[in-house]
Amino acid sequence: MGWWHSKRWLLPLFSPDPWQSRHDAVRSPVIGADYAATRTDDAKLKGSVARCRSDVVLERGSILGYHRAMTATASYTNRIARIRIELEHFEPRIWRRVEVPLTTSLRGLHDLIQAVFPFENYHLFQFRVGGDEEPRRYGVPNIDGIDWVKIYDARNLKIGTLVDRSVVEFAYNYDFGDNWEFKVDVEEVSVLDPARDYPRFIDGEHRAPPEDVGGITGFEEFLDAMAKPRSRNHHRMVAWYGSVFDLNDLDKGTIAKGVEMLVRRRAVGKSSYAKSRGEI
Repeated sequence: MGWWHSKRWLLPLFSPDPWQSRHDAVRSPVIGADYAATRTDDAKLKGSVARCRSDVVLERGSILGYHRAMTATASYTNRIARIRIELEHFEPRIWRRVEVPLTTSLRGLHDLIQAVFPFENYHLFQFRVGGDEEPRRYGVPNIDGIDWVKIYDARNLKIGTLVDRSVVEFAYNYDFGDNWEFKVDVEEVSVLDPARDYPRFIDGEHRAPPEDVGGITGFEEFLDAMAKPRSRNHHRMVAWYGSVFDLNDLDKGTIAKGVEMLVRRRAVGKSSYAKSRGEI
């Protein structure tokens, strides 16, 4: 079993991350943050994007070519990206496919990933953009201004900016203790459908690991216990998790609720932005 099986019961007493408390003030969601006046991206990606691996850079005539071809006929705010997010180092594959406006920031994408897997969003996160050797890291900057590795604010980089710079593959890391690593791929750029609400959950496979289960190894032990209903560990895991865990059940009801919250947040943000410009 290991120490982790009772970790959840400690949550009311202890912060899940040693450094979590000093980030709380800057981690709360900002309604409509992706639709406020666009700030200049503080991280130009510079050499890191230029040094991006060849398999990350779009080939001519693919997504980038289509994206540029549409630029003359569709505004930046009227386009969406279809994105696939997959958990690394685990079989069977756990993945989700979503659609988001190109105006969505990496912080907004983080919120969507949390909603569609779903996680509980109480650990830190980080995106790594620009290849393995010298990636730019985006997340929640240290409010003390001291970082061993420079962390750029995830609110300041838009999905559209990445596509414009030929970056359609990058990494997402959630919970530095359990260390969930995800591969993020921009599969397609298209014109926004005004009859639909965004962001959208499209499809996926397999339920995501529970929070604080102990990383990949802990998740495997958790699943093994769930598969043996007569074992002592099975009863302990059911008590810890709160119910039987079905890997093949996406829990679409919980996903729908989480995504709907983000849809409402986007609608409020768009309305506030329009009012600030005197459009309504």
